[in-house]
Amino acid sequence: MPFILLVFLCICMNSKYACAQVLEEEKKKKEKNYTQSHLNFNISEKESVTKKQKAWVKPTVIPASLILGGYAISQASNINQYVKEKRDYFAPDFKHNYDDYLAGYLYLVPVGLEAVGVKGKHKFYRTAIAVGASRLIADVVAYQMKRGFNHTRPSGGDHSFPSAHTTFAFVGAHAIHKEYGEVHPLYSVLGYTLAATTGVTRILNNAHWVGDVVAGAGVGIGSVELGYWLTGLAFKEKGKQNPEAYLSAYVPSDEAEGYFGFKTAMTVPLGEISDYYKSTGFGFGIESGYYIGENFGVGLDVMMGMYEVKDQFSQTSLPSDVQEKGMSSIHATIGPIYRNKIADKLNFVANAGIGYAKINGGQLRTSEGNTDSSTEDSNTLFGHTNSSSVAYQLGTGLDYQFVKTWSVGFRASYRGSTKGVKLIDKIGEAPTPSQSYNLNSLDFGINISKLF
Repeated sequence: MPFILLVFLCICMNSKYACAQVLEEEKKKKEKNYTQSHLNFNISEKESVTKKQKAWVKPTVIPASLILGGYAISQASNINQYVKEKRDYFAPDFKHNYDDYLAGYLYLVPVGLEAVGVKGKHKFYRTAIAVGASRLIADVVAYQMKRGFNHTRPSGGDHSFPSAHTTFAFVGAHAIHKEYGEVHPLYSVLGYTLAATTGVTRILNNAHWVGDVVAGAGVGIGSVELGYWLTGLAFKEKGKQNPEAYLSAYVPSDEAEGYFGFKTAMTVPLGEISDYYKSTGFGFGIESGYYIGENFGVGLDVMMGMYEVKDQFSQTSLPSDVQEKGMSSIHATIGPIYRNKIADKLNFVANAGIGYAKINGGQLRTSEGNTDSSTEDSNTLFGHTNSSSVAYQLGTGLDYQFVKTWSVGFRASYRGSTKGVKLIDKIGEAPTPSQSYNLNSLDFGINISKLF
């Protein structure tokens, strides 16, 4: 009996200890679950706040960066002045007014797409209101900034910063991207290409500094983001298209299908024309394209090359009013593009194209009189005439996709034209006055592209 009682007490004590242990473990488990639940709630709440913050931050990063960057450039007068000096040296005769029309054409794109049955993310009336609101915001912001800063234009006029032409062009381009970018990336590529062309033309026309154009692009993009956000607050779900209505005809690929980018390069003139110009020049341009399949597509390549005249006549007696003008060229080509993935995020790329070449010959000329160097009736003492012809181009390179929608790359290209420039020599006797010099060049440079 004592033995049985002892065993019973031991069992009870062990049971009590076991029960206490179970209760203690249960208590700890509940506390842990409560703590984890509370922690998860806090994390979820923080994630929700973070997502809301990101929803505001993401659309403002690019426009804010462009506006602040443009202002910084405008304050760094050496950058603006450097670009102007290059423009005055290489393209002093550039005068074209198509920048007055490109922005307007961009606003007609949604009208044309609607007319042919291409649906955007919203019904046409809501798109029209959103674009109208964006343009109104851009008008107010751009012109208030112009009056507030009142920077002097490179041509001597007032109200230079920011460029209104560039602002309105990027309103049209970014609205096309927001409305039709998911319908097909090609619409985004074409829109941004035309908008960038507007900005570059404003610089070449001596109407704006480079900082004005950069800031104008930011104001345009930011105005669209704000305009679409306000329209969303007003209409909410009203006027939205069913995704099946605008995505049914397009199945996106895992790879980026469209791109738009800027590039800069060292360019080397080849052949006899290199006797008159320094061994290396500078070039910049834009490139855009769309891949129809996994590897092949169609691309546009525009490159402006600039070449300084050699100091051949430093010992020659020349009139005091002689001005030196460098040679410049524009090659715009369209043709097939190719890519092949050779490593994670790294692509081998190649392209070829045919198109239009415009060459403005370098010259030594007097400051007065006709500056049309296409004929020998100008006041050119020595140099080359201008010419227009068919252009051709072959290129290759590497692209590295450093984030999901951006890539950087290396480019090597050969460019040529079918018609050359003729020599003008009023200083000495030209050995072959009627000889034609073709401008062929090798370009080596880098690019950065936005992927769609």
